[in-house]
Parts: sequence; C-alpha cells; structure tokens
Amino acid sequence: SKDITPQAFEANMMRLVCERGEMGDLNVGTMIISKAVFDTLACMGMITRRFDEGILNYLIDSGYIRYENKKNIRKDILDPLEKYFFVKTKYGDYGEQIYQLHDEMTRLVQEHVWRYRDPSEKERKALLSSVIKYYDHLLASTKDEDLKKDLRIERLYYTFKLDQFFQPLREDGKRLWFEL
Repeated sequence: SKDITPQAFEANMMRLVCERGEMGDLNVGTMIISKAVFDTLACMGMITRRFDEGILNYLIDSGYIRYENKKNIRKDILDPLEKYFFVKTKYGDYGEQIYQLHDEMTRLVQEHVWRYRDPSEKERKALLSSVIKYYDHLLASTKDEDLKKDLRIERLYYTFKLDQFFQPLREDGKRLWFEL
C-alpha cells in the first residue's frame, strides 16, 4: 500500500525475519539460515567490539547460541553471516580475526530482533553481564599490558551499555571509568 510508512515497512519486514529466524526457517538467497546463525546475529548486535571465535565458543557454551556441532563454526555460522548479513571481517592488533556487523544491521538487530525475542529484556541483560564476565576472564589470563588496556576499555563499554539499558550508572562503571 502506498500509505505505509518506511518505519512501518521496516518493522513488518523485521517481524517476519524474527519469526522465521527463531524457527530456523529464514530463507536468504539460496540458503536456509539456521537457529545458530540467527542467534549469533542477535548476539553480534549487542557485542559490537571484540567478536571473535573465542567469544563465539563462549556464547555457545553459555547457551546464548543454539549450536551442537562445534567442529564447523567457520562454515556453519561465520560464513553465512559474512555472506548474507553484512558482517565485516578484520584483523585486530594482535592478529586475531574479528567479526563485526555493519552499523545499519546492528541498529536493525538492536531495535527489532531483541525486542521480538526478548520483550522483558532479561536475556539481553544476562548476555551483557556474561560478556563482562568473559572480559574479566580475558583480563585475568593475559600478561600483555597493551592488550589489557584495550580489554579494560572494551569491558567498560559493556558496563556502560548494561547501565544504559537497565539502570543508572552503577558504582562498577564509575570505578572502571576513573581507573582508566
């Protein structure tokens, strides 16, 4: 209809994407997108800094991504994301391969996918809290001071993001900010 607004069209299209994605029945091009790919897409919309195979495995182990076969992560999850969902691949300062959603795809995932799959926002809060724990683990396991500095800044970003969505700035965020 010519009376539909661009915002209403976007919302309707994303509702269909969410419904199909949650069922593991999202058809893009010549491929059906699995629940694991859709879950990863949703997580990437919230984890916008250091998304690599380490955090992907962590999210699978933590139950945020429904995926049984951890042998073919590259082929089963990352390749379809790069091919169909505007995922960019880059190399970090330490040679690690980092995956990042295009900004517009991130916006769509945050505005539509998360509202659809998690109206109470409990899962989003749990995801961000888990990411902060993941960073705590990374910080504890690295000796490289330059990398630790980067990790602290990224951890602070997620602390602020958690605060932004769920509460006024907590003491943890203030403390981290002043430490940096």
